[in-house]
Amino acid sequence: MEKLTKKQKAFVEEYVIDFNGGRAYQAAFPACKNRTTARSHASRLLTKEHVKSYIIEVQGDLSKLTGVTAARNIIELKKIAYGTAADMRIDWDNLKDWDTLTAAQKAVISEITTTTTNTVFEDKTTVKIKLYDKKAAIELLNKMLGFNKADKVDVQNTNTNLDLSTLDKDDRKELLKIARKKLNYDK
Repeated sequence: MEKLTKKQKAFVEEYVIDFNGGRAYQAAFPACKNRTTARSHASRLLTKEHVKSYIIEVQGDLSKLTGVTAARNIIELKKIAYGTAADMRIDWDNLKDWDTLTAAQKAVISEITTTTTNTVFEDKTTVKIKLYDKKAAIELLNKMLGFNKADKVDVQNTNTNLDLSTLDKDDRKELLKIARKKLNYDK
């Protein structure tokens, strides 16, 4: 396997920050000022096996260093996907006290907005709790766990000729009937 140059290593170390090949290439190769050229060169570099291997190695090191793992991400996404606003309430009108919420319940909260309205009779405080997007979390979980594989059926059949000899007489008649109907021959 080819050995990485210092600049290729620098490219990979920049690339794993945000996976922007053009930006990473320009950071590692400052003489390249043209964005289009940088993207093109980055794309070419990313096809090289020794560069791909180093990306995997660096990602593994980052995962170990930060403690971020696929399993940990799945656990966090699961909290969002299955947490509900009901978990935040004592009953319909009353929210639970913040200190009584579990870490998992707090993890699903995206935003808390408090509004106080002053009236002649009383001051009314309204608390709105916005949760993270459940649908997005479920979709990402499905993708991470491979549940969407059936969605990616790639059928590439350039052969548009139908071999009718493989069909029996009744099937050919049925096919002809469907074709006539589609082409509006039989009205």
